[in-house]
Amino acid sequence: FLNMAISFGRELDKDFAIIDWDASMYAPAGAPGLDTAAIEIAAGTEGVKRVEPVLANTIEYADETYPVYGMTDTPLYQLELREGRWFTNDEARLGLPVAVVGPNAARVNGLEPGDTITVTTSGGEADLRIVGVDRNQQDSGRAIYVPLRWLQDTTGWGESTNMLWLSMTPTDDRGIDRTTNAVEDALTADGYRVAPEKLYALKADNEAANDAILNMITMVGGV
Repeated sequence: FLNMAISFGRELDKDFAIIDWDASMYAPAGAPGLDTAAIEIAAGTEGVKRVEPVLANTIEYADETYPVYGMTDTPLYQLELREGRWFTNDEARLGLPVAVVGPNAARVNGLEPGDTITVTTSGGEADLRIVGVDRNQQDSGRAIYVPLRWLQDTTGWGESTNMLWLSMTPTDDRGIDRTTNAVEDALTADGYRVAPEKLYALKADNEAANDAILNMITMVGGV
């Protein structure tokens, strides 16, 4: 039971090991989209090293709803592919219909690189060619990653997204807090509405959850 608990905790930790951003800004439903001006505001804030736009949405495939993320070819996300590849710079820039799928989405649907699937977005049906299968368990291994431009075009988001990932120069919690607050204040002052999240806080919550699970398993196992 102890080995099971440790193994489970390590799997949960992996979800955070793949993240290269320090904080994120999410525009909730009904809020103005985060456009080029929002990116420039965030990028111009002291302490921000890099801003990565991401569009989070859903798509329908095989009578199921899957989370989909529109990303660039160089996301703040550590790629760990089981098969195939990530999309190229040209595929990302042109918004070509390619996708990397999570391991459970691939397993359940028998998907592998080279397959073409027909999905339904808020803008209608579209074909996607699978170019890679991820190893990571983002969204329980059901996430689908596509070029940001493709998802913007097919869902009618235009130049906007609903999430910004921020890489920062400060490495301490207080510095990250200060920079995150500054970005949120600057965006709010310009009419945007965002909900910030900080990676170090998410990790702390995850560690607390791991400890609770470990204690529960060891108590059940009598360790």
